[in-house]
Amino acid sequence: MEETQDSIETLLVTIIQKHGGTELYKKENAHKLSGLLKDYAGFYFQDELRLLTRIIPDGFQEILFKANEGSLEEKKGAVTECKMRLVDVSFLSQEKAEEAANIFAAGLEWKLEEGAQKSKEFGDFSDLFGTSGSEFSDIFDSIFGKKASDISASTKPEGIVVGKNSDFHTLGEAVTAAKNGDSIKVLPGLYIEPEDSPLTEISKKITITGCKENIADKAFSELPVIVLSSKKSCKITADVTIEGIVFTSDKDISFKTLNDFITNPPEWNFNTTWSNYEQIDGQNFRSLLWVESYAFLKNIALLRDPNYGITFSAGKAELSDSIIAQCSLNGIYCVNKEVEAYINNCKICHCNYGIYGSNCEKLNVNNSEIYKNLQDGFYVHLIGGDCNNCAIHDNGGHGFNMYNGSYHLSECCIFNNASSGISCKDSDSNLEIVNCKVYGHNSTYDMYGDVCGYQGIDIFGLGVGSGKVKVLSCEVYDNSAEGIFVGNFASSLIENCSVHNNKGEGIHICGAGKKSVTNCTIFNNQKGGVDANAGIHGGANYKELYEIKNCNIYGNGE
Repeated sequence: MEETQDSIETLLVTIIQKHGGTELYKKENAHKLSGLLKDYAGFYFQDELRLLTRIIPDGFQEILFKANEGSLEEKKGAVTECKMRLVDVSFLSQEKAEEAANIFAAGLEWKLEEGAQKSKEFGDFSDLFGTSGSEFSDIFDSIFGKKASDISASTKPEGIVVGKNSDFHTLGEAVTAAKNGDSIKVLPGLYIEPEDSPLTEISKKITITGCKENIADKAFSELPVIVLSSKKSCKITADVTIEGIVFTSDKDISFKTLNDFITNPPEWNFNTTWSNYEQIDGQNFRSLLWVESYAFLKNIALLRDPNYGITFSAGKAELSDSIIAQCSLNGIYCVNKEVEAYINNCKICHCNYGIYGSNCEKLNVNNSEIYKNLQDGFYVHLIGGDCNNCAIHDNGGHGFNMYNGSYHLSECCIFNNASSGISCKDSDSNLEIVNCKVYGHNSTYDMYGDVCGYQGIDIFGLGVGSGKVKVLSCEVYDNSAEGIFVGNFASSLIENCSVHNNKGEGIHICGAGKKSVTNCTIFNNQKGGVDANAGIHGGANYKELYEIKNCNIYGNGE
């Protein structure tokens, strides 16, 4: 029976009537409702140990298994501890908590005393749910898509396994066979998906797990590697969790470890062929993974693709502890207003753009390294979000490049990029840069071969705009042009910064808007400490709006 809204509401109503009424709908009681659902589900898994341990609240499994080989007294003590935690966690009564703890113990086949409580059947729970056993059995079947009485017979203890000696030899086959709520284990090996693989879409709420350890340090032979078609994306259109898997479209890939791969990357052809690809806003492209829903992606690698590594085009998703390398276009591409993407503790390298975000709700990047990409390390357009504690370096364009939007950079090290460290050319942008180090942008030639220099922070601002800029508590040094350049913004504040040893001026301010340079230390810059000229639009004089105060300026050139 398929899941229906009515059946879910029936289940919730029975629980809510029993435990608190409409109070459970309040946000602050969400954990209580969640705990009740978890505990009630437990009564239907008491004879299936594998499923039983999944639904025991956090910490219970360790308590029970620790006492499993112990004495009768130790077992009784574990049951008592579980009972008390049930009372605390799920708000069950003492009586019901003891009943549940005893059933958990029965799942481990403990005999605590003569005539100990037996496992209950559906019909025994009318007092708990306010409905008959047969009625609740129907509700259960409709929600979980299977009969509770058939769980033991229909589910193998190890779940769905992909491997050379297993029932499934490709991930696509396993995904096709899986049902909502299933888990798929992928054993180490190289799995080449055919061109017509059903893995072009994952539309079920499933979990796919490969290596549980950090894949960056594992030998290639010990990793599950999925080779996808280079013509179609693997779309994720349901709430999916993927952990410990390597995805690539190059079946000839080989390396000792992923760390070896990104430290000494093999040669790779960045040519792109535009054919048979999906479209967003009329633009042709594909990517290894294409996320259109909630997805939790952890400890994965996306390697060697002739287009994009991963595309977020809808939904809310998290990518963490992962590596994206050698993708011909963007390593990470975020597009469309419906997107919220959270990138944590990732390495993005040797792609065209490292991260490219355009016109989406939120893009947050934390504790990540973005380096050695052919163009900008991180580009944002019409986007909001934060970038915290990241290293952005040795990219072929700007380190961080922004064109309109509202963004916050903090605790970042941005260095040795071929163009400016931080660049923003649109004067309607709002940009805040806090406690960052920006240095080493010493290129003397631009992409056209012209002799030039690059600023550490270049907030030029084309036109007379409404944007605001703050540069706070930053250190900007050793750049081939100005340390900080700020042009046409409604207001600009440079405060508590150390700006030194740049080959142009330390700070150059000009153009429209109020400018304030306060409490800064500016020294040893070759062409002067602070240059504040009158303006660049129609001869207008904005200098009366400029303020320089409480600064320590010394050792600079003329």
